[in-house]
Amino acid sequence: MIAVLVFAWCLQDFLQALFLGWTNSPDVFLLTLLTVGLLDETAEHRYLWIAFIGGVLIDLRWTGVPGMHGALFCVAYMTSGLFWAFIPKEGRVPYLFLSLITVNLVVVALFRWVLSQVGLPIGTASFGAWVLLTVPFILISWLYYCWFYRRENV
Repeated sequence: MIAVLVFAWCLQDFLQALFLGWTNSPDVFLLTLLTVGLLDETAEHRYLWIAFIGGVLIDLRWTGVPGMHGALFCVAYMTSGLFWAFIPKEGRVPYLFLSLITVNLVVVALFRWVLSQVGLPIGTASFGAWVLLTVPFILISWLYYCWFYRRENV
């Protein structure tokens, strides 16, 4: 699963370079981390470190404020893991998973969007573009979870 996370980080980096000056890239790394981390119940601390390192690398590459994304990704992963742990396995239906990852991505994106728009005129078109770019990745993650849910026959 580490290779999948490395690929997701590289894809997010590529998308950030592609959409530079237009909008923020979709949080592909965080979405992949949440999907993989919530499905793997045995290695919680490992994914927390991966969230921190991936976030710090994003900070060093793009924002110049080391630790901001690292902390944000860690908090998002920990709150999701905590919420997910309180739900019994029978209640972990795909729609709940979809809601959880969508809320996490929107909260993280709002934080990133506000920080990126400080000192600039507020551009809601930029956030709308982010939403349109993110929806396909959310659907891919949700379909993966549906496949996993069906395979596990919970």
